[in-house]
Amino acid sequence: DVWEEVESNNSRKTIRTVEVADGYVDLSLSISERGLSMPASVVAGDGARITLPIEITNLGNVPLPVGKKVVLEVEAAPSNGGEYYTLALVENISVSGLRPGASKSQRVTVQLPPGLPQDVYQLEVELADPDVVDEWGYGWFEDRNEENNSITTDQSIEVAEGYVDLALSISERGLSMPASVVAGDGARITLPLEITNLGNVPAERGQTVGLRIEASPANGFGEAVVLEMLDVSVSSLRAQATKSQRVTLQLPAGLPENTYIMRAVLEGAGAGNRAINDIAQTEQSIEVAEGYVDFAVSISD
Repeated sequence: DVWEEVESNNSRKTIRTVEVADGYVDLSLSISERGLSMPASVVAGDGARITLPIEITNLGNVPLPVGKKVVLEVEAAPSNGGEYYTLALVENISVSGLRPGASKSQRVTVQLPPGLPQDVYQLEVELADPDVVDEWGYGWFEDRNEENNSITTDQSIEVAEGYVDLALSISERGLSMPASVVAGDGARITLPLEITNLGNVPAERGQTVGLRIEASPANGFGEAVVLEMLDVSVSSLRAQATKSQRVTLQLPAGLPENTYIMRAVLEGAGAGNRAINDIAQTEQSIEVAEGYVDFAVSISD
């Protein structure tokens, strides 16, 4: 081993000094007026699209880490206060390496869902990445200002509650119903039924309703006799649109002799449907004689 006699000259300091600032990230959200599409009023669930052009800006003094992604949450915020309603979560938005002063553009399109309560709303967008608890979760990269992690639209939107109201009717066009028949004789009755959505939003995708066809005593006395049950699709039936359903049937043998009207009843239309619209009946009545067989025996000369 070699022993060094003088160790005091083993290090040197620079004459000049360097000032080191703390590195930080400060992500700020803003909504650009260019490309903003937000109607003044809509019906919840009617499919109207709202477009928000979001700008994510790094106001910090260091770039974001490579591979960094964030999440944007869009909420409907009542203008007068109250519960917020989440409209969308936009995930995996890359802000990898976003330099100080640079911005990332992200266009977000949302729709107001059925069931959103009637009110006046503004839309709020906020950074909802789980890492935001520590502001990005990088111990040495803490956001200096979490207050600019959300932004609310200046414009408000008046939302009317969406509803579906299915109404049943019998069209005179195509109605075929004899004035009198014998029960069980095979005579055909044709009922051209129409189901109209009197609501302000489409019916749900895949929705079906039941139709019950009855022969009901015209004088109101006695029990109605169910002639037929069937399921009918009203999937995505638009507001004010009509679905036609032609039903052909025969009066069965054994139907008691009486004067009847034909009645159709809508079932399973939903809790919001007005009951007055669930029943349709013919103005015309039909006199039904009881069918019978009478064998006669004779002796031929």
